[in-house]
Amino acid sequence: RDRYRTARELYPTSHELAQDYGERLEEYAEALARAGREDEAAEFARQAREALAHAAAIPPRETGQ
Repeated sequence: RDRYRTARELYPTSHELAQDYGERLEEYAEALARAGREDEAAEFARQAREALAHAAAIPPRETGQ
């Protein structure tokens, strides 16, 4: 989790990174919910929504392929 957060902070213009970060946050929130840790799950779900909204606002990089 910290690795994705650090990467997003260092490279905030990457659509792919923001999308991946949001997806990982969603997975973590789901795991917390399954473990009965609802308050923590809700916070990570909120962060996931923010990351995915951020990703949607950034155009994907062109790969040149």
